[in-house]
Parts: sequence; C-alpha cells; structure tokens
Amino acid sequence: VKRGEMAKAKLEEEIKVKQEVEAKAKKEQEMKAKEEEISILKQNEEVKAKQMELGKLKQEQETKIKQIELVKTELVKLKLEEEAKAKQMELAKLKLEEEIKAKFVAIEKEMVLIPDGTFKMGSPVSEKGHLSIELQHEVTMSKAFYMGKYEVTQEQWQSLMGNNPSKVKGAKLPVTNVSWEECQEFIRELNEKTKGGYRLPTEAEWEY
Repeated sequence: VKRGEMAKAKLEEEIKVKQEVEAKAKKEQEMKAKEEEISILKQNEEVKAKQMELGKLKQEQETKIKQIELVKTELVKLKLEEEAKAKQMELAKLKLEEEIKAKFVAIEKEMVLIPDGTFKMGSPVSEKGHLSIELQHEVTMSKAFYMGKYEVTQEQWQSLMGNNPSKVKGAKLPVTNVSWEECQEFIRELNEKTKGGYRLPTEAEWEY
C-alpha cells in the first residue's frame, strides 16, 4: 500500500510539474503573441504616421507648386503689361515725330531760292549809326541757296525743343529770346528729324 501511495504521489507530482510547465509555456506563448500583436500595432501606427507625414509633405509641395504657378502667371502678366506700355510709348514717340515732321514740312515748302550774284556788303560812311567795321565792300555769292521765307515760329520751336523762351507769346509769332547756341541746337534737332541740310545763314547771305 505504501509503495502504491508513493507511486501515486510521484505520478501526481509529475502531472503537476507537467501542468506547470505547460501552463508556463502557454503563458509564454500568450505573452509572445501579445508582444507580436503590440509590435504589429506599433508598426501600423508608424506606417500611418509616415503616410500622414508623406501626405502633409505632398500637400505642402502641391501648395508650393501652385504658388510658383501663380508667381509665373503674375510675371507673365507683368511682362505683357510692360510690353504693352513699351509699344504704347513707341507709338506715342512715332506719332510725335510724325507731328513734328508734318509741322516742318511747311518749312521745306516755304524755302525761297536765292540766286547767285554780287552785292555791296556793309554800310556807307554817310549812313546814320555807321561803324568803322562796316566799310562797304563787294561780295560775290557764287552759288544760289535756299532760305526760309518766314522766321521760325514759336509753335515750331516748341514742338521741336519742348520749350518757348519768347517773352511775347503767340504760336504763329516768330520765336525770340534765343541764343546762337540754342539756334544751333535747334538746327541739329531739325536735321535729325527731317531730310537734313539746314543751317543758319552766314552774315553775307543774310545781308544779301
């Protein structure tokens, strides 16, 4: 009986140990499965976080692209506006030049041919206000030349020079209060905007 009880006790002990080992193994498996589940959840969260980050970066990139497109559109618009302004300025310049040319066409039409010839330049001693440097002497104009029939008007001067120095104003009146240098500048401008060839008459030509 005693041996049977000992065998029974031993068997029960073995069964208990086996159950404990199995319970421990099961618990370890459950813990491992839980850890794996946690790891998978963690990975899923990381994936979601990365996806959200990528989505945010993509959205930021799209926003930047839109901003760049807007800037490009604005630049194109500004360029077109500048080109339009430049064309308007060019047209205005051409129109002004045409207006100036039109005003000075009259000068060409009003030029009078002065034939060649000989005259006495200076003044006689008996003339009132005669100066010693004005002694009469014969001068020959070997070539004919053209001279304006009328004096340059204030309107013509204004259109070419952009100012009117005359004290007594009047568009059709002769321009006054101008220096020799200013007249030379006027001639230069006139020659640039017309066929050219204009100059001030010499003293002899003026007296002739």
